[in-house]
Amino acid sequence: MRAGGDLYALRTTAAQPPTTYPPFAALPFTPLTLLDTAGLRTLATAANLVLLVAFVRLSLRLVGHTRVESVWWVSALAVWCEPVWTTLRYGQVNLLLAVLVLWDLSRRSGDRTAGLGIGLATAIKLTPALFVAAFLLAAGLVARLRHGGGGPWLRHARGAALSFAGATLLAAAVLPYDSWQFCSRALFETGRVGHAEETTNQALRGRREWAVAACAVTALLVSPVSWSHHWVWCVPHGLGRPELHQGGIELMLSALYGAAGCAFLVLAGTSLGSPGRRQAVTNE
Repeated sequence: MRAGGDLYALRTTAAQPPTTYPPFAALPFTPLTLLDTAGLRTLATAANLVLLVAFVRLSLRLVGHTRVESVWWVSALAVWCEPVWTTLRYGQVNLLLAVLVLWDLSRRSGDRTAGLGIGLATAIKLTPALFVAAFLLAAGLVARLRHGGGGPWLRHARGAALSFAGATLLAAAVLPYDSWQFCSRALFETGRVGHAEETTNQALRGRREWAVAACAVTALLVSPVSWSHHWVWCVPHGLGRPELHQGGIELMLSALYGAAGCAFLVLAGTSLGSPGRRQAVTNE
């Protein structure tokens, strides 16, 4: 931005990764370019540690734990979790996004600035936009049960959409060319972020070879007839990509986050599906 160059032609560090975030993400971080590398690393690490403590405090407050000692102990343990220390290592923005979202969700119902944190987080990185979809779904369910409006859920979704739109328009005014580049090209170039099959990619798409095998085996097992010649296997191959040569156990270990996420969704769906929980949600 300071040099007036093409944001999506930028390459940095020895790995030379391209820029993938929306243009607005460049605005709040531009002042950091005034620092030297050592100063930037120190500031980024310190800021992420402060954000971790804030995130833990918000999390504990949601479940009724407000003791300061608990916040420090949990933070001291959480810093060793792989997502946290890799965020520190790479100087990433994950903790910032998490704090923005959780701060937004933990405020009292009816707050006039509801949705601001999620809208800004979405303008920095698009994935938090799913919270807006969740708010709209909740608003629809509330409206259906109460035969009225969506209440605070709808206000939250509207606030997030407005703050996202405002931040995006600001970026478009400051960076019109880069905004057009992102919306028309970079947004759809998913390969810019790296190879989908890399072990650190814990999305389902990144585990597709495992998912294909699991789906095929399930079909073979539930089929009324499953002759031996049906049991053929799809074996991925590739040059220079160790992930494409993993065995079964390695694939399972590589998909721990995805498996844990799916297990959590099943558990959450089971818990929310109980009659007592449904009645509690209805009463709320």
